[in-house]
Amino acid sequence: MLWAPGYVDELSDPDFNCDVKKFVSIITDSKSQDLSEILDEADLIYRLH
Repeated sequence: MLWAPGYVDELSDPDFNCDVKKFVSIITDSKSQDLSEILDEADLIYRLH
């Protein structure tokens, strides 16, 4: 969830639970990713699953 709005630069492997405290502490910016990047990463995660 943090990658799509641009809070983190890269997605890590989906092999762990969300760190809620870290999640909340990161949300201080307002930049966002390009829609095509979001769709590409969604496709990759779907295929990995």
